[in-house]
This record gives sequence, C-alpha cells and structure tokens, in this order.
Amino acid sequence: MKNVTKWGIRTILSEIFFLTIAILIFFVFTNFSVKWTIRYLILIIYILTGFLTSRFLKTWVLFSPLLITLNIRWFINFETFSFPFSAIDILGFMYIIFLFSRFRNLKGIDEFKTPLLLLLVSILLSSINSLKPHFTLFVTIFLILGYSYYKLIIDEIESKSELELFIYLLFLCFLVNSIVAIFQYRGGFYILGEEVSPTYEKGTLFPGGRVKGLLIHANSFAGILATFSPFMLSFFLFSELNKKYRFYSLFIFIIVSISIFFSFSRNGYLTYLTSCTVLLLLFFYKQKRNTLYYIIGVLFIIVIINLITLTTFPTIYKRILSIFEYEQDPAMRIRFFIWENSVIKFTKSFLTGIGWANFVFEPYSFGLLIPHNLYINILLELGIIGGGTFIFFLYILFRKLFELFFSFTSKNLYISLPILSAWVGFFVNNIVDSVFTSPTHTIENKFFWILLALTNLSYRFSSKEK
Repeated sequence: MKNVTKWGIRTILSEIFFLTIAILIFFVFTNFSVKWTIRYLILIIYILTGFLTSRFLKTWVLFSPLLITLNIRWFINFETFSFPFSAIDILGFMYIIFLFSRFRNLKGIDEFKTPLLLLLVSILLSSINSLKPHFTLFVTIFLILGYSYYKLIIDEIESKSELELFIYLLFLCFLVNSIVAIFQYRGGFYILGEEVSPTYEKGTLFPGGRVKGLLIHANSFAGILATFSPFMLSFFLFSELNKKYRFYSLFIFIIVSISIFFSFSRNGYLTYLTSCTVLLLLFFYKQKRNTLYYIIGVLFIIVIINLITLTTFPTIYKRILSIFEYEQDPAMRIRFFIWENSVIKFTKSFLTGIGWANFVFEPYSFGLLIPHNLYINILLELGIIGGGTFIFFLYILFRKLFELFFSFTSKNLYISLPILSAWVGFFVNNIVDSVFTSPTHTIENKFFWILLALTNLSYRFSSKEK
C-alpha cells in the first residue's frame, strides 16, 4: 500500500493545484470578491484535512472523488448536465478507481452483485421503448460509475478501523454541508454568494430561503443528512467508542439537526424523525442495561433543538404543520396527479417500461425529471422486469440486515444499528422523492452507493466475528 499512499498524497496535492489554477482563471473572467475567496478557502481547508489522517491516507483518497466533485460544483454553480461538470464527475471518479486497480487485486465480496447486475440488464432493456435512448444510455454511465465507486470501497476497506474512519470522513462532509447551509439561511448571500435554492422575501413562509449546503436541492440535502443521522447518534450512544469521538459525533449530530430544519423540507423532517426513532428503539432493544439514561439524554437534546428552532424560527413550525394539510399543498397535488398518470402509463408499457430517465419527456411531467416516488419511478421506467429486480434487491438487502441485527455479534452494533435505521429512513424518504433515480443528482446518488457499501462491509466484518 506504500504506492497507493504515495499516489494518494500526489492526488490530493494535484487536486489542490488544479483547483487553484481553475479558480484563478475563474477570477480573471469574473469580478474578484470576498465571497469567492471565502468559498475557495473553505474548499482548500476541507481538502487539506486529509493530511490529518495520514495514517489512513488510503481511506481519505477513497473519499476524495466525492469530496472534490461536490465542492467544485458548489463553487462554480455548475449545472449537473453541463459538459465541464459531467467530465469532472466521470474523470474524477475514474482516476481514483484506476489508481487503486493499478496497485492491487480487487478481492471484496459483493453481496448485492446479482440484483445490481439484473438492474443494469433491465435498464438496457428499457432503452427499447425509450423516447430518447441515447439519454437513457448517458444516464446509465453515472449509474455504472456509482457502482464502480461502491465496488472500490468494499474492495479497499479491509478493517473496522478503516471503515470507522470512512464514516468519520462522511461526518466531516455533513458538518461542512450543514455549516454552509446555516450561512445560507440568513445573510449568506454576503458571504457565500447567491445560491441555487429558491429564496423568498421577508415576511413570507421562507424569509431566508431554503438551504441546500453543497448539494443541488434542499430536499435532497435534508433527505441525505436525515438518512445518515442515525450514524452520528449511534456513534455517540455506544460507550465502547472513544469519548472524544463520541462527543465529536454528538456535536455534528446537533449541527446537522439544525441545518435539516432550515431546509424547510417536510420529507426531510419525516425522514429525520423516522430514522432517529428507529435507531433509538433498536438501541434500547439491544442494550437493555444502562440505556435509559442515554435514551432520556438524547431525547432531551432533540427536544431542546426542536424547541429552540421552532420558537426562534416560527416559519419552520408552520412548515411542519403544513404536512397535515397536504391536500391544499400545490406540490403534493402535482405529485398525486403525476403518480396517477404514471400508473396509467405503466399499464401501457408494463414489461420493460418507458425507458430509464425518460419520465421527463412525458407530457404530464410538468418538466420534472422524476415522479418523486422511487417505487412508481422504477415501475414506470423499467416495467415489471425492473420492478421484479428491485423486489429481489430488497429481499437480499433485508435478509442481510436481519442477520446483522439478530444473528451476529454485538461488537459491531454501533455500525449495524444505524445501517438498519438509515435504510428505513431511505425508503421512507423515497415515498415522495427519488434522489437515486434523478438524472441531475449524479453526486447525490453516490450516497446511496456509500450506504450500500457500508452495509456490505458491516456484514462482512460481523460475519467474521460471529
């Protein structure tokens, strides 16, 4: 691994060098301002933190393509389907994949290989009925890229210590996202510049605008952070972990919780509540001794965060209450209309679907790229073949999760319990959203592959200790 470490250092240095050159060129053709300088400094500090983990530099390099592409898109406000960003996204991940494949033989066991391969076959079959088959194939490239990144993670992470570090780097990513999001809420324009998320005038429901951190949309921002929140909570609850890291996890959990509220995403609120509640219930079930203190403490922290947020920002409270008035909400009425028409369309092309990523070309799509429901999305675009493949994937996934929870050693509960909770949050979130299938969320859907990789690795390490 010395070669990988050496190239890892070169990779981080070259990323900083080319990012600096690109941004200097950007300054030449735009007006230099403090806000862009601050953005640049945030990115560089973020990248350089990799050297703090020099002992596990390999893990940092594994994480770096997601980090770099995410930050570049945020810095320059690239649209996902612009050619420069698509090239950066593809080449950045392919370089890291090439880097590791050059120095070692891949050996990780992929527990989900069969359903994922069948999913790819169903996507290729769906191109038969695609209105834009070339678009289907183009979007499939990013799906294959996501799988390659997933495969790289499960191949290269060889110990629980590396897995823990990867999760801590994920926490760092969420922390930076949350801090940027909090700046975006009020007064962020003067520091970070105008963001893509819609903003509203003072006195309206969203006086500061919806925040999105480094991600592409407020809903995906809240959904992803809420899905992974159980990891931060779990790493605090389990006393087996180092006290310093436990409070590091708690601090990030609090910051992330605040930023989720500022997203004004009702689906994010529901996902956050569901995933964290499931984690606490599982923790209480598994750790029957001395857990009441932790449960009460965590609930107290969550209640305090909620009270402070709701009393300080009453518009958030109004947004939460609107969940119970969904029939009067324009966004939900559009969703219901889309779902009804999608089911009708599915019956007319039920075998192979209308084509992967082709929903946007339907006349009833309102210009939306996805029907905002993962399950309808898969049936509509991939038909019965894709739907059956998805059910097979769910069977394999929940069988592994069942074994993680009931059959394996308790030594890995601090990882396995949040994995189960995160998947529950993921499937709840995708009832009214579908980040994984959105053509414009090519970075955001990498978090699906990361969660799948964490599941695979946790299963592997737990089964060895059984």
